[in-house]
Amino acid sequence: MHPNETILQAGAAVDAAIARLLAIKWNSNYLEHKTSKRALVEEYRRRLAFWYMALGRDKTGESFKTFDLPAELLPLPKLAQEKIDAVWEPYAERHFREEPELIFFQYKICKQYLHWTAIEASPEVTKYGLPSPYEPLIMLYERGGYFQYGHDGIELGTLISYHGLSPEQYLHTKVFDINPEALDALDAEPKPAPVE
Repeated sequence: MHPNETILQAGAAVDAAIARLLAIKWNSNYLEHKTSKRALVEEYRRRLAFWYMALGRDKTGESFKTFDLPAELLPLPKLAQEKIDAVWEPYAERHFREEPELIFFQYKICKQYLHWTAIEASPEVTKYGLPSPYEPLIMLYERGGYFQYGHDGIELGTLISYHGLSPEQYLHTKVFDINPEALDALDAEPKPAPVE
């Protein structure tokens, strides 16, 4: 592919990704779709673990929470950076000011997602044959959820927290089907009755 075509392709990918982020209803009901939201977080962490290990990071996962995958792979192309600065950054500044407790992690993930979309078709990325780790998280946001790392582990919304696995452990966990139909089916499954 000619270098100019690659640049234009990256720009178009970033345009589509920005449009997707702008369409998210960030203040939707965090209590809905709880089962599928946890599945999406786990699928994000599972996919990220494969990248983390493929790039030779430590098995204990000391830097797993702060791992910036796109930055480890390729610099952000100039055209993509200009689009992000012109459209995404002003929107993010207006929106996240209203919910300061969510600023850092959501903002960081969205920036990584935009960087990822600009480089994911590059040979330096496709040679690994690994899927996008960001797709599950963007779907989580689209379903009205968020997660962040807190003192008690992984915080999914405001009511659920749990301890995740190490990157090496994630290499042996189940793959979650993140098709919308499969996620809806997860949420429709009967929940165990509480023990009295």
